[in-house]
Amino acid sequence: MTRADDDVRSLLSREGSLPKLTEHSTVDVDAVLAKLAAARERGWAVDEEESFRGIVGVAVPLEGWAPGDPQLALGVGIPAADAAAERVARVGAALREAAAALTNPFSASRSA
Repeated sequence: MTRADDDVRSLLSREGSLPKLTEHSTVDVDAVLAKLAAARERGWAVDEEESFRGIVGVAVPLEGWAPGDPQLALGVGIPAADAAAERVARVGAALREAAAALTNPFSASRSA
């Protein structure tokens, strides 16, 4: 969620076609960018059975504590049968709170 759209497009276009891991996988770069825009707006990303059949993933980025730290994320998998939109939104909000608690207290985003 932290990379610019042009960077994402370049990275995804390098490999040719995107893998279709399940029947729900997004394989179009423009569709991926639209999902990324929605994730940025919400503050959390969702994988609706795109990587694993029967699993809805919800995740948030974790801010590094120092320059050069690897990009990390915090996420959970929910059985698709239990992944109503309201539950997914509650999980996304809880993950955002957890990520904020794990953020360096001296970071610029904490003081904003």
